[in-house]
Amino acid sequence: MKRDEFNVLVFEDDGAVALLVQTLLGNAARPRFRIKYAAEVGAGLKHLREERFDVVLVDISWTWNADPAVLKKIRIFAPEAAVVLLADRNAVTSRAHDSDYAAEGLLVNGEFDAELLKSTLGCAVARRRVRELPHIYS
Repeated sequence: MKRDEFNVLVFEDDGAVALLVQTLLGNAARPRFRIKYAAEVGAGLKHLREERFDVVLVDISWTWNADPAVLKKIRIFAPEAAVVLLADRNAVTSRAHDSDYAAEGLLVNGEFDAELLKSTLGCAVARRRVRELPHIYS
């Protein structure tokens, strides 16, 4: 099923990165991306309690330092949302196998363009939907 619109919440303390994400997604003809931005973990969690998001883009280095349980909280407040981690290259290698960081997608900060960003978010939503399907072959 193709989607024409995705609701995205961006957890990012760096305004320049958040603006880059918004610009890259804002220029997309299809699908459209409705973007909310949270510069504080508490504000992001509040958005998740009040609204439905298809995907949450999380700067994992910043959020993990601010609240090590942030991904668990995202899963509690928005269990249907796909999670895509945004990480620096060193964080990717050091935390890649940590089960607390199970996510549907990963982007390396500074190493993505509009097409990779759109594709990663779309694939993450599809992966999340597949994970929620009943396991008929179990």
